[in-house]
Amino acid sequence: MIASTTRVYGLIGNPIEHSISPQIQNAAYGQMKLDAVYVCFKISCSAAQAVSSFHRLGVSGINVTIPYKTEVMPALDEVDPLAEQVGAVNTIKFAERVSGYNTDVSASMRSLREGLGTGTGGKTATIVGAGGAARAVAFGLAKERCGIIISNRTASRASSLRDEIREKTAWTDIEVVPYSTGELGGAISRSDILINATSVGMHPKTDESVVTADALHPELTVMDLVYNPPQTKLLRQAKGVGCRTASGLSMLVYQAVESIEIWTGGKAPVDLMLSEARRALREFGPDR
Repeated sequence: MIASTTRVYGLIGNPIEHSISPQIQNAAYGQMKLDAVYVCFKISCSAAQAVSSFHRLGVSGINVTIPYKTEVMPALDEVDPLAEQVGAVNTIKFAERVSGYNTDVSASMRSLREGLGTGTGGKTATIVGAGGAARAVAFGLAKERCGIIISNRTASRASSLRDEIREKTAWTDIEVVPYSTGELGGAISRSDILINATSVGMHPKTDESVVTADALHPELTVMDLVYNPPQTKLLRQAKGVGCRTASGLSMLVYQAVESIEIWTGGKAPVDLMLSEARRALREFGPDR
């Protein structure tokens, strides 16, 4: 029951209609017996104006998604060192000071470790994409001393990401390969991990994949950051070849878990949140 004492949390972004974060978060609050509610805010003002307004209104915390993860940073009083290094904030806590965090990095590594059954150190990972999701994964892999190969349609973005990671982490085992069938296939053949950090395969274009099945090999672990559908064409291809797989749905939930724990200091119910995420996607429907 919502009352005058109910703490408000939320998500800002644009577009926002597709989000299943309210279902995941509100289920967790109920299990934790918190007097709290989570809602989505599709904002049309600047991210800085939104942050200032939420603070004045007494909102307790927000998550940040596309396209505001970088834009919010100048509006914060303090930024966690990891978020500062990555250059993106996806979680903001409002107290006397406004603090920003990045929970995408640890969430991606947790999901990937589960898929691998072990850590990533000493392995080689090919990342397809060079946007915000790719940044989080790449910085996480660099921290764990995993070899990194980046492939992106716009080669200059991949090169910029490589150079930034080298500068900020002092990890140099990073290379860029062209986004072409032969070059990308060659990179995958010498990799232990393949990560799709693009929107390819996302609903409604579920018949698309960043690679063909013949580019995969059984010793590969394949992670797709797309979570709708939970089993993308890439993951189906990977399972057909005998690869281990990791879904983007678990990363979505794990970043939510860490956000809740930052905001409340409590322990979030991971299993319940994973179950609720799967249920929410089933109810989302094929036409949404």
